[in-house]
Amino acid sequence: MRHDMELKATEPAVAPNDWERVHYSKSVAPDLWWRAHFQDATDTVIDFLGGDGISLQDKYVADIGCGDGIIDLGIALRAKPERIVGFDILSTDTAELTRLASERAGIPELPPNLFFATSEERSIPAEDDSFDFVISWSAFEHIADPVAILREI
Repeated sequence: MRHDMELKATEPAVAPNDWERVHYSKSVAPDLWWRAHFQDATDTVIDFLGGDGISLQDKYVADIGCGDGIIDLGIALRAKPERIVGFDILSTDTAELTRLASERAGIPELPPNLFFATSEERSIPAEDDSFDFVISWSAFEHIADPVAILREI
């Protein structure tokens, strides 16, 4: 897949099963962005862990580099952790996440097991041994000092 391709206005609409081509950009296909994260990425995380017999149900989970929080919402609802905390250096816009959840999935409010926290570039604001599992989805290529964050984890 070439990352330098640009979609032109004259190109046909993106097919529903073509999310891989455009899921990196919310502006290109917001519906596909939602599905790629709320459904597909969530499925991938749950299936990957489940393949090793790992369940997040009733566990404490941290997500490093949670971004817009869509994946964490999917995990909170479907994997049913006791608590999932999404960490990012930018504050997660929970009002926007709630709006999207309502508009795209009929979810009127964020679940009570879902939390977000703003982190520093090289540290995570959490006590040691606070989480049973730590996940991350497409974040480490954006982290300025990945070794420091790995030490934090």
